[in-house]
Amino acid sequence: MATARTRLIDVGFERMEGTPITGLFVTTMGHTDMGKTTFGLTAPGPMLIFDGDKGLKGVVEKFIAEGKEIHRYSINMPELPETKTIVVDDKKTKNLIAIDQESLKAAQDEWTKLQKATDAGLEDSSIRTLFYDTGSILWELFRLSKFGKTLQVPASAYSAINPEFTQFLNKLKKATEEKRKNIIISHKMRSVYIEDKKTSRYEMAGFGGLDYISDIIGEMRCDKETHEYGLFLHKCKPNGSLRWELFTGDMCTFPMIATMATGQDITEWM
Repeated sequence: MATARTRLIDVGFERMEGTPITGLFVTTMGHTDMGKTTFGLTAPGPMLIFDGDKGLKGVVEKFIAEGKEIHRYSINMPELPETKTIVVDDKKTKNLIAIDQESLKAAQDEWTKLQKATDAGLEDSSIRTLFYDTGSILWELFRLSKFGKTLQVPASAYSAINPEFTQFLNKLKKATEEKRKNIIISHKMRSVYIEDKKTSRYEMAGFGGLDYISDIIGEMRCDKETHEYGLFLHKCKPNGSLRWELFTGDMCTFPMIATMATGQDITEWM
């Protein structure tokens, strides 16, 4: 038996041990003013917030007053290239977005700075949470740094850049498993189009690969009658029974949902 086990080790197997969950990767989405930022700020501090949505005023003050340590990094999106109308065959007009070299260089510099800021946060053992508000802006900045524009990019071009963005997300995911970090990435929502026609449906605006990386995915909602905010879970990998559940009021906080997802005491997530 020992010899057989030794052979398993020799070819790369290692015995797995049950380890407690010490960090979560959470993706949220929602329309404007649905409480995405507020929910993210309920996560454990000290916290780093990567502010691309510029919606902290009037929200963050409460958490600072309660004693939470929050450090803000401003994501500065360069100006997007303008659409230009050109004449085709003396009759037809076509709106084109040319690659703007200044925007391209500015986006590349900003993306490099953001990665360095992320690495600093991951290496600081005192930081518990990295909150990206929003992932929609994050994905837009990354695309601008690669293409010099965010629209009129052929779908085939994304196959060359998606692995790099996935690698960035995998680094964040690894930190939840090895460095006791919580990662929260909020997202805006956009209309769903079918054959160029707008439907009544909406989807998350951002990188599609988050479905596979996230531990928890939730959609922020607000009851039209009670005006009570809530988080509707689309995915909860640690506790699948929470999927399709809506958490409102005092239950709609990171510590409460993390506690129910992991079964650990809420003090682990404060």
